[in-house]
Amino acid sequence: MWIWLALWATAADPADEMGPAPSHEVLRPVGLHRDGVAKVPGPPADCQAKVQVYVDYKLCKDLGVPRDPTARPVRMGARAQASPPIPDADCALVCTPGAKLANWSYLLPAAGYRGTVTCPVSKRLVGRVEVADLNATPSDGATVQWQTDLNLTDYRVEDASLLEGHPKDLERMVFQARRWLVGEGACPAGQPAQRK
Repeated sequence: MWIWLALWATAADPADEMGPAPSHEVLRPVGLHRDGVAKVPGPPADCQAKVQVYVDYKLCKDLGVPRDPTARPVRMGARAQASPPIPDADCALVCTPGAKLANWSYLLPAAGYRGTVTCPVSKRLVGRVEVADLNATPSDGATVQWQTDLNLTDYRVEDASLLEGHPKDLERMVFQARRWLVGEGACPAGQPAQRK
């Protein structure tokens, strides 16, 4: 018993000295984005941003995406247009029939970026997001991850069964489940605070 307490105390000591560590819990979106330009808090100077803006699945139905719940996600990609510019920024409209989820996805490989990013999938089909200051409140349906490298994305999930990848579980993973970024890709500053 004494050995276990000593190990626990040793493990706890560095955190006590340094104060509370930043939270790496991924920001969950609230509701769906309905109108105008979505907004997310921009990353700190040493991190990049991965942005998702969830919209009504009717958009995907109107585009003729297969209704079969076993169909694979449909990704309509484009080169993102950003002001100020970001080299190699990608974006897409993603439709996931099995979960009835539609979202705009933006990969913004520019540390500390602030600006407006447009995803021109076609002349009529355009998504837009404002990457605002560090403390901005995200719009309904919008979420952002701050990462040191967008190619290094590792999660720890509270409910491990969600990692089995069933499409029906995706909505719960996005809107309800708690998950954390771990490993080298996690931003040292943590993630934006959850909305109250």
